[in-house]
Amino acid sequence: MKTLKNLRYDVVCAGGGASGVFAAVAATRTGARVLLLERTGFLGGAAALGMPLRGVAPQHTPLLDEFLCILTDLGGTAGPLDGPEIPVNGETVKLAFHRLCRESGVDVLLYSEAYEVRLCGGAVRGLTAVGKDTLLEVEAPVAIDATGAGDLARSAGALEQDPPLEACAALTLTGLEAAELWHRKKSGAEPGFAKARPGARYEGPLTEGGPVCTVYACVEPNRFLVQLPLACKVDPSDPASRTRAAVQAHTKALELLRSLCARSELSAVRLSSVSPQLQLCGAPVVRCAGKSVCGPEQAAAVTAGRDGRPLYFGVSHLNVPQPAGLLVCGALAAEHGELGSALATGEAAGACAALAVRQGGVPGMVTAEQVRRTTGLLL
Repeated sequence: MKTLKNLRYDVVCAGGGASGVFAAVAATRTGARVLLLERTGFLGGAAALGMPLRGVAPQHTPLLDEFLCILTDLGGTAGPLDGPEIPVNGETVKLAFHRLCRESGVDVLLYSEAYEVRLCGGAVRGLTAVGKDTLLEVEAPVAIDATGAGDLARSAGALEQDPPLEACAALTLTGLEAAELWHRKKSGAEPGFAKARPGARYEGPLTEGGPVCTVYACVEPNRFLVQLPLACKVDPSDPASRTRAAVQAHTKALELLRSLCARSELSAVRLSSVSPQLQLCGAPVVRCAGKSVCGPEQAAAVTAGRDGRPLYFGVSHLNVPQPAGLLVCGALAAEHGELGSALATGEAAGACAALAVRQGGVPGMVTAEQVRRTTGLLL
C-alpha cells in the first residue's frame, strides 16, 4: 500500500451522507478549501438508499433550496418540499449531492475511510484515511466528524458513551402489493401506504410469522425500501464486527427473498438493481461540558482553542474540551442520536469550521450570529 502525503486543506470532513455533504459545501462557500471523504462509492448515506429526507426545517436556507432545486430538476422528489420529510429517489440523491459538491468546489474522495485524527499539542493537525490501495495523510487544522458512528471523535478520545449500534439490512424490492400489506395489518401502516404514496411507511411482517420489517414506499412506482432488523449489534471500534454484520445483512436479505418468492401471491417480488446494504442505527455520545446533546438546529461543534476560549454557537452548545479543531454533525449532534437534523447540523458545522479558519484557526470565537449571517439558519 502506497502512502500519499502533502494533502493540505483548511477543513477535512469524514462521511459523505447528507450532513457531511452540507458541511463540506457550507465550509467551501464560506471560503475554506475542503476535502470530503466517503467510505462507500457514492454520496448520500441513508437518503441514497431511498430513505426520505427527515427533519427538514420549515425555514429553508439558500443551500437547502438550491439542493432541492437540483433534486427537482433531476426528477428525484415527489410531493411538497415544505414538509418535515421529503420523499426522494435514492439514485437521484447521489447525482444531486455529487453535483452540489462539484459546483461548489469540494474535493471528494470515494472509497476512502478516515480512521484516525492526527493531533499535535492537543489540537487537530489532520487525519489519516485508507483508500483502496493508498494510505492518505491529510493536513488540516479543522476536522468534521460526519460519520454518524463517531469514527474521528473515538480516535481523538472525545466520546463519553460508545454503545454498540443496531444493525439492519436495507434492500429495495419491486412487486410488493402495498394494498395487501395495508389490509393485512392496518395498525402498522401510515395513511397513504395502501396507494403506495411516496414516503408512506408500513411496519410489520411481510410473510406470516416472518420478522417485523419497516417498509417505505419509494418515489419510483412499485418500489419499496425494506429495513430488515438483524440479530447482531456492531461495535464501531471493531472493523470485524462491521464485516460480520454486512455478511449477515446479505444472508438475511436472501432468506427474506426466498420466503417471499415461495408464496404464490408474492412470487413477483424481486430485488431491485441496488444490492442489500448494511445500515447502522444509533450514535455514540460526544463528551462535552454540561450537556451531552444539543437541539436539531445546532451543530455539536467545537472545542477549546489554544487560548482556552471555547468555540460555540447556539443557546445549547457542546464544548468538547479536547482536541481543539474537532467538530461533529449529523447523528452525533442530533438530540438522542436521531438523523433528522443532518442538514441543519451539517451546514452549521461547515460554516463554523470555515469561519474558525478565516479567523486564524481554531483559537478564535465563532458566534451564533456569525453562523446565522453566513447560512441563514435560525440558531
